Amino acid sequence: MDKIWATMKSNLPQKIISIVFAIILWTYVASDQNPNIARTIRNIPVEIQNESVLKNKNLIRMNTDIQEVSVKIEGRRSDVAAFKPYDIRAVADIGSINSSGKQRIPVKVINVPSNINIIDISPPYIEVEVEDIVNNQLPVELKLEGQPAVNHRVLEAELVPDEIIVTGPRSLVSKVRSAVVRMDVTEAKYDITRSLPIILYDEREKQITDDLNLSADFVRVYQKIRAVKAVPVKVNTSGKLPDGLEIVSIAAQPSNVTVAGSDDDISKVTVIETEPIDLSKVQATSTVKAQLISLDGIEVIEGEPVMVDITVKEQDVQGKVAVTDLVIENLAEDLEVGDKPRSITLSVKGPYSLIKNLKPSDIKVVVNAKGMSRGRYDVTPTIVLPKGIELIKVEPQPVSVLLK
Repeated sequence: MDKIWATMKSNLPQKIISIVFAIILWTYVASDQNPNIARTIRNIPVEIQNESVLKNKNLIRMNTDIQEVSVKIEGRRSDVAAFKPYDIRAVADIGSINSSGKQRIPVKVINVPSNINIIDISPPYIEVEVEDIVNNQLPVELKLEGQPAVNHRVLEAELVPDEIIVTGPRSLVSKVRSAVVRMDVTEAKYDITRSLPIILYDEREKQITDDLNLSADFVRVYQKIRAVKAVPVKVNTSGKLPDGLEIVSIAAQPSNVTVAGSDDDISKVTVIETEPIDLSKVQATSTVKAQLISLDGIEVIEGEPVMVDITVKEQDVQGKVAVTDLVIENLAEDLEVGDKPRSITLSVKGPYSLIKNLKPSDIKVVVNAKGMSRGRYDVTPTIVLPKGIELIKVEPQPVSVLLK
């Protein structure tokens, strides 16, 4: 044992130097055979991470086109040769974005073995355009195409839902001006029920095809279609006019209304009557609103409200008035009236209100004594009546007057 140890100790420095030199030589030879090399991998698509986190903040990425980067790697020739380019992934985390606008997000490279170094990423970031997510509530409009069958008409429609909420990026939602469903009613005779897709339009009525979220994609439409016909209005009355009035005419405006119903019900309708109008409340020519009598299965779709023009006039009536004040005009100064009728009865005719309110003081009975001398005269007096009243008869006639 001592001999072996003595042998090892002999020339020890030289032996150590030899070992070190051998290691250096081996390292040089190995490095020369498997040197470090660089390689650029191009067209690596950038994966977007945490997009759902962005949406939870009511934000959305607008530029959805795929962005690509180039990655330069370095390693031993053998390691680089063994590296599979499709294993590498480039990612950009947008979950940290908190506001709208253009944002620069750094690109990271993952799935790279530890024996491969990343030298460069080009470009080192991507640009992301972010917008606020907004809502807009719109009524749903029904637009009909075509015409129903002859003597049929489209009436009201029920839409379920009749409003929708449009959700999406502010710039896209702001373009939406209307939400429309379209339905063809060509030659239709009966009610139509359909589920129709909602179409969005801008202010120029151009269809919007952008990807927007709708609270409902389809609307259930219940469209009423009925047979129609124009029929005359018959005015019914009750009671009688106040005394002294008579009817000149009663006319409905409009004189015809349009009614709708099933084909069978419509065929039975020839007239629409009004509820009775109470004539006892009519004091003069007037226009009143009439209530139409409803019929089972029939509805009035055009013409209401119906107004009734009632034209009345006063009746001409006759009456008698006793006038006691006989006026003698142009009597000579040396004459006086010795005898005259105590009263004169006038039969008159005129409108009811005038005759009813006529008083003797409203009438003037005049005898013109011009040129007369003493004696008895049978004269025809002049009767002055209020305007609108006609004289029928004077009693007595002629009138006997004594002048003395």
